[in-house]
Amino acid sequence: TCYEMRAKKQRIKFYDDVKNVLIKIDEQLNDDFIKSVSHFKVKHKVSLADCFALALAKKLNASLVTSGHHEFDSIEKTRAVKFTRIR
Repeated sequence: TCYEMRAKKQRIKFYDDVKNVLIKIDEQLNDDFIKSVSHFKVKHKVSLADCFALALAKKLNASLVTSGHHEFDSIEKTRAVKFTRIR
């Protein structure tokens, strides 16, 4: 669909932007990791910092510990990342 094509273009642009901004590429920040970050940024209304935390939790198959609720509701429904809520 048109929406999927636009979302894919946005993910690719965001991926390119993040990759170009990173001065020192850490081994953990490989292409797959940055693609995961860009996926969360395009698909969900969360901050860039949260996208990195989400991608890391997903990569490590870990639970993301957070006191935030509303910003992660849509992600929690997909079960892409496990959450541990505090408060």
